[in-house]
Amino acid sequence: MSSWLYPISSRYYFQVKRRRRVRTSYESIRDYVVRGRIQHYEWDVRNNFDKVRPGDELFIYTGDGKRGIIAYAEVTGTIPRTRLVKFRFDRAKTAELLADPVPAALVLPLIPPPRAPLVNLEHRIRQIRTLLPWTAAHRSRASKALSPLNLRPMTVALARIQGGLRQQRLRHDLILGPVRTDLKAKGFQVGTRSFGQLRPDLVGIRGRELLIVEAKYIERGEGRSEAREGIGQLLEYSWLFRSEREARFRPHILWLAFSSPPDPRVQDFLESQGVHVCWPSHGGLKLSDPRRVRTR
Repeated sequence: MSSWLYPISSRYYFQVKRRRRVRTSYESIRDYVVRGRIQHYEWDVRNNFDKVRPGDELFIYTGDGKRGIIAYAEVTGTIPRTRLVKFRFDRAKTAELLADPVPAALVLPLIPPPRAPLVNLEHRIRQIRTLLPWTAAHRSRASKALSPLNLRPMTVALARIQGGLRQQRLRHDLILGPVRTDLKAKGFQVGTRSFGQLRPDLVGIRGRELLIVEAKYIERGEGRSEAREGIGQLLEYSWLFRSEREARFRPHILWLAFSSPPDPRVQDFLESQGVHVCWPSHGGLKLSDPRRVRTR
């Protein structure tokens, strides 16, 4: 069995209904593949087509948002006349990768250019495997970092279902996804836990550092009310952690992750209180003042 990296771009599509196509992306894989609406597919290949065999594994990669490896599939056949590779998604492993991608920042140093489909992972697959969320190496690292604070890995990527609590969780996923990817690329292990009925959206651990993130969707306006609510939640979570011996003497880093940039005065207020501010961007994650965020 060989292993291949398949970089995708906006030129690729899924056919989801008669005459309806959606561009391949983190969101379309989450909304259609994981929900079982797309299981088998075929894409064209520029490089290494003659070396691909049924049973080979495919790691689907996107540079959008610096997400990296976001899906896993198995080759089921090829069509030489059109240079198409047929494959079947592994929905369970794809769901794990959507919730915990292998960030582009960790993949690209292992893969020399050009990176057009397909890239042979023969000499790098051992290093890639240590980063996959279902492997023993990854789970061991996560458990070692998270268990002292009773944290659990984040293992669910939510599908698009309109309305109610599920739509609210989808919004949180859109905000927190880039944060998870950015923190993982910087060496954090990411999880969460409950304090009774209270639950921080995301907690990152790196060495002795404890980073607490609260996500806020700005419905309209400058984000002032969301900031006031969010800073209160962060301070309470930090206080709850400090009541436990294992977290008491760790440096606590507080982040508010917004759906869009809040008003500059809101940003200034939060940063004056030691709270870092970020929001999603085309490049992955935008920090209001990267010089003040010591997470590298």
